[in-house]
Amino acid sequence: MGIENTALKKDIQWVITAPLAPQYTYEMTIHCSTVKDITPLRIISIDSLLDFEEGFADEVMLDCMVIREEYDQYIYPNRDALTATLIQRPTSVNTDRIDTSRPPIAKQYRLSMKDATNQSVGAGQFMASPPEKYTGLTFYPIQFQLIDLAVEQMMLMPVGGIFRKKTPAEVLKSELTRISHSLQGLDSGDSVNGVEMEPWPANTQPREHIVIPHGVRLVDLADHIQVKEGGIYDAGIGCYYQRNLWWVYPLYDTTRFAKSPRTLTIIGCSSTTLPAADATYRVDGTAVTIIANGKVNHLDDSDQRAINQGNGVRFVRAQNLMDKFTDGTTKGEADSQNVMASFVTQTRDSGKNYAPFSDNRITDNPHQELSKLAKRQGQRIQLNWDRADPRLIVPGMPARYLYEADDLVYELVGVVLNMQIQTRTDQPGMISNRYVTGCGLTLFVNTIRNVKA
Repeated sequence: MGIENTALKKDIQWVITAPLAPQYTYEMTIHCSTVKDITPLRIISIDSLLDFEEGFADEVMLDCMVIREEYDQYIYPNRDALTATLIQRPTSVNTDRIDTSRPPIAKQYRLSMKDATNQSVGAGQFMASPPEKYTGLTFYPIQFQLIDLAVEQMMLMPVGGIFRKKTPAEVLKSELTRISHSLQGLDSGDSVNGVEMEPWPANTQPREHIVIPHGVRLVDLADHIQVKEGGIYDAGIGCYYQRNLWWVYPLYDTTRFAKSPRTLTIIGCSSTTLPAADATYRVDGTAVTIIANGKVNHLDDSDQRAINQGNGVRFVRAQNLMDKFTDGTTKGEADSQNVMASFVTQTRDSGKNYAPFSDNRITDNPHQELSKLAKRQGQRIQLNWDRADPRLIVPGMPARYLYEADDLVYELVGVVLNMQIQTRTDQPGMISNRYVTGCGLTLFVNTIRNVKA
């Protein structure tokens, strides 16, 4: 089916007629401690995993080609003290020429070498031969993990303390800010600029005490507060560091699209429908619209989860257990209704609802119990975005997916859970200097509606 026969024709044409997306080339300088700076012959690929659900920062792997002699003499001996400067330079739309009208983007990283090997040992030598003994150049492939310099410090930092008369959200934001400002040795491009927190916490009640045991890692603080200190959101919590900001958001809240100023709209389009076009996205203020083409994977096990784990939950409110367990009469008869809490968040079409006891049978944290329900009641879809600009998507971004079936357009509303990004040269080999980026997106969605006839 061609684009002229699809109900999403106008939406697709609006996107593909956007100004052509910028092209980039990549350069890297490897700093071998203070001994020597080395420029790889070629950056082969950059692969990134941005896991907004389970992770706390980007995982970036870079494959490059270096000269064997430089690897033996400088890179391997200094493998515990390697840093790098990665430069992203814009190029002209149709050529490899550097576009000097736009500034390059430079970022420093700590390098961790994967599968570090002393090639000299395998050759029967303890150390590499002096440079003058080499008679030719040999290329050698290396894979590095690129670690943000701020993340390198924060991932090892413990927190702890007792906080009085504060809400859980206030404690989380203040501790992220305090620790971030205490980082040492970072320039302005690597320092932490603040915390971007979703402004609608479900728990706004100050607690008498919030106790954070000393030794809790900073990157685990949000989960600790959500599970053990009253909770913040009713739909799970995500806490992710990206582009000099901490992002805090409800993981599985599928209602945020209508009220968030920053949104992502994805238009599903088969590869046969989508015309050959360089533009696959359009930005309108803080709203981003992209075209996803190719196969879409869809997993909906929400009904199975409702049957096996329940579409509701019951637990005993700890604060009522001592004062309200009896009916208040002189007989002192027990009345469980005064201490029990029960929720059914999404009724099943069959009418068969199941609200078992929580694993935490006595608790005062309904927000964490509701978060478990929110995770069970969604679906996941995976899709592809070609010629992508992943910088347009932020952690936990509200999203909707539009697709066509039987001449009707349907809408799935949810949030972005993770991204897998691949950057490669647009042609195989070591000649081309133009790189293209493809992105795989995983969404958590919960609503299916017919929105267009």
